[in-house]
Amino acid sequence: MKVELFLNTGRINPTSLPRIFLYAWHESIKSFDEDISILSREMPTNDCDVAVIYGYAGKNVRKQILKVQNRRKIINHQKKIGKHVICFDSRLFTNLGNTDYHKIALDSPMFNGNFINQNSPPDRWEMMQSKYSIPYKPWRSDGNYILICMQPTINWSMDGVDAVKWASNSIKKIQEKTDRPIYIKAHPSAPADSRRLQKLHPDVKIIPTSRSNFIEAIEDAYCLVVYNSNVATDAAVYGVPVFAAENRCMAWPVANKTLDNIENPEKPNRDQWLYDLGYAQWSEEEVRNGTVWRRFRNYILNQ
Repeated sequence: MKVELFLNTGRINPTSLPRIFLYAWHESIKSFDEDISILSREMPTNDCDVAVIYGYAGKNVRKQILKVQNRRKIINHQKKIGKHVICFDSRLFTNLGNTDYHKIALDSPMFNGNFINQNSPPDRWEMMQSKYSIPYKPWRSDGNYILICMQPTINWSMDGVDAVKWASNSIKKIQEKTDRPIYIKAHPSAPADSRRLQKLHPDVKIIPTSRSNFIEAIEDAYCLVVYNSNVATDAAVYGVPVFAAENRCMAWPVANKTLDNIENPEKPNRDQWLYDLGYAQWSEEEVRNGTVWRRFRNYILNQ
């Protein structure tokens, strides 16, 4: 199998997570005697079976920095020749303590990717829950406000959707259904979005954008509303009902899909969803020792 790893999809710093993981991939895949290359600037060759990249790229790629444009070119190339991309990306449960396990999937690191994890056993989720003392709380029925968490418009999780327009439309829909207070938390990399929203909706409350206060922000929340954000998984584990607007959200299986039922949110069983998320995330060591490549290699070869 011909595998190509792309350094041009992550940060240049040799101690950065993308570089560390890409070299861990190289060490692992090489031990399987695969035809493997690490590329710095090139695009995939026409006989590349698997391209390994950091992250992903959405539709608004022209507005993105070069490494994100490179990701989109690689993804498009592999799709055109009918081959795969392995994407590795950020962690789930980050606000609940996870510091080691990263999402890894075929073709997308979001819910539309293939994590090869359907109907997984509970062992990995139970291991992570124990390791980080993750609080798995019952669904709550009370709360003092509705929290809307935003992503930057330029982020590939928004896929070209304007974040402020989405949030503004969501506020209008929510206010048609309920008089509950609405709090807004903009993404840490786009704090100006909250100020723009408050000009449009002076009655909403803005809370700080620092990364460290998400649990504090949801502590008294009645529910969480997102477009597509990993914080939805943290909220759902914490027992906060989730409303998601986009089906690539990792919390999609347990999320409410419409704001029409904001006063009566669905609260599905989360167990199997969490078991599957345990098998959606892997550590650097598990990449390096071949555990992860073996899973994906076997799946690709048996397609």
